[in-house]
Amino acid sequence: MPLTKETVIWLHVEGVQSSFSAKGHRPVQVAKWGERRYTTCYVAAAKVEHVYYFTHVEEGATSITYYDELGVEHSTSDFFVLAMRHDYMSSKFVW
Repeated sequence: MPLTKETVIWLHVEGVQSSFSAKGHRPVQVAKWGERRYTTCYVAAAKVEHVYYFTHVEEGATSITYYDELGVEHSTSDFFVLAMRHDYMSSKFVW
């Protein structure tokens, strides 16, 4: 399924005011392997000027950690989470 402005939206999270909650939204899920099990995470991004740095976020997080193009680690409490606009199970897939 193509990711277009008709199918996805960016949810803005300001971690200093509240933590990320998937409740009532349909964030795009990813799985992170750690300590012999998978953890459910969601696609997240930090915007620095005109560049988006993609990473992941867990439920209840107030910040994200990402790496820039030089491999330098950064953290921010101002980030975005990718979410589906509609229930993807009822959406038509395009191959």
